[in-house]
Amino acid sequence: MRSYLDYSSTAPVRPEVARAVNAVMNSGYYGDPSRNYYEALVVRDIVERARDSIARFVGTRSRNVIFTSSGTEAVNLAIYSATRHNKRNGVVCSSLDHSSVRTASTLWARPVEVPILQDSSCSDLTQLANILEAHQHERDGIALVNCQMINHESGVVQPYREIAELCNRYGIPVHIDACNAIGNENLADVVSTADYVTVTAHKMGALPGVGALIVGDGIRVKPMITGAVQERSRRAGFENYIGIHAFGVACDTLSAQGSLEREASRLRALLAPLRSFVSQSSHTTLLEFDGLMAPHMMVFSLQGIKAEAVVVEMDKLGIAVHSGSSCSSEPFAPSPVLGSLGVDPESTLRVSVGWNTTEQDIRLFIESLDAVTSRLSKLRAMMAV
Repeated sequence: MRSYLDYSSTAPVRPEVARAVNAVMNSGYYGDPSRNYYEALVVRDIVERARDSIARFVGTRSRNVIFTSSGTEAVNLAIYSATRHNKRNGVVCSSLDHSSVRTASTLWARPVEVPILQDSSCSDLTQLANILEAHQHERDGIALVNCQMINHESGVVQPYREIAELCNRYGIPVHIDACNAIGNENLADVVSTADYVTVTAHKMGALPGVGALIVGDGIRVKPMITGAVQERSRRAGFENYIGIHAFGVACDTLSAQGSLEREASRLRALLAPLRSFVSQSSHTTLLEFDGLMAPHMMVFSLQGIKAEAVVVEMDKLGIAVHSGSSCSSEPFAPSPVLGSLGVDPESTLRVSVGWNTTEQDIRLFIESLDAVTSRLSKLRAMMAV
C-alpha cells in the first residue's frame, strides 16, 4: 500500500463518486443533452441535477454555475469575460496567484501587479487600495481583481473578504480562485461577495476534466469558447456529463451539516504530529506565516538537502509527496510563488492530506522522513570533507 500526501495537486476519487459514475455508465445512459428525445433528456437531467447539487453546496443559484473543462478554463473565462464588457482591461494579480491566473491575465488583459506581504503570504491591501484609487478614472482602468482563497503553495488563507469589500467600494469586480479550497472550506461567504469564483472537481475527490465558473447575480458572461449554445450560450461544447455527475455527487457527499468542519478538525489533528516532528527535527524548519493556515496543508524547508532528492527517496518507500507547485513549466523548475516569499523552493516540501489520509500514513511519513533526511545529511557531510 502506498501513502498519498499530495491532495493539493489532486485527490483520489471518493468511493461514493466511483459508485455513482459506474451506475451511470453501466445503465447505458447516453445522448446529446441539447436534443429533445428520451436519451438526451435523461442526460440533460443528470447535468442539471449536478448543477443543482453544486449550487446548493456553494450557496448560489443553479443558473449561476457554468461548467468548464477545468479550473484553469474557468479562470480564463472569468478574466476573458470581465475584460470584454467595456474598455477597461487592467487585471490585478500578484506573484502568489496560480500560474493560470497570471498567464490568463497576460493573455487576455493588461496585468497590474500588486505587492505582497512576505511575512503573511498575502497581498498588500494598502497597496491594492492605492492601485484601485490611481486607476479609478482611467478609461482603460481596472476591470478585475484576482484573489485566491487558499494559496496553493503556502497554504495560507488569503484575505479574500477584505479584498472583496475593497473592490466593492470602488465598484471593481473581483475573482476569487477557490480551486484549492473547495471541499476543504465553506464557500458560501465567498460566493455571496465575489463576482466570479472558480472551482475544480478533481481536488475534492471527483473526476478530472470538470471545473466551474460561479458568477454573481446579474453578471453577464462573454463566452470564450464559442460555436453552440450550451451553458446558456456562455460556454460552447458537448458537456462532460459523466464528470459533471461525479462533481455533483462529491458535493452532495460533503453537504451534510457540519461535514466540512468535522473534516477540517480531523485533518488538523492528522497533521499535528508531523508539525511537531518538523519543528523539532534538526533537518527541517516549519514554514508558518502570519495568517490563518488551511487545515489540509503544511510546508517546510529542508536544511542543506534538495527537496527533489527527498521526493525521489520517499517515492521509493511508497510515499507520494510534492515539492513546490504542481503547475511548474518544467518538472523540476523552481516555484515562482515560494521564491517571491523569500523561501528556497528547491529545499521545500509541501504535504497535503484529504479524505483518504490515515494516521498510519502520517506515522509512516514521519518515520521515513526522519530516515531519509538523516541519511542524505550524512551523505552531504561526507561529500563535503
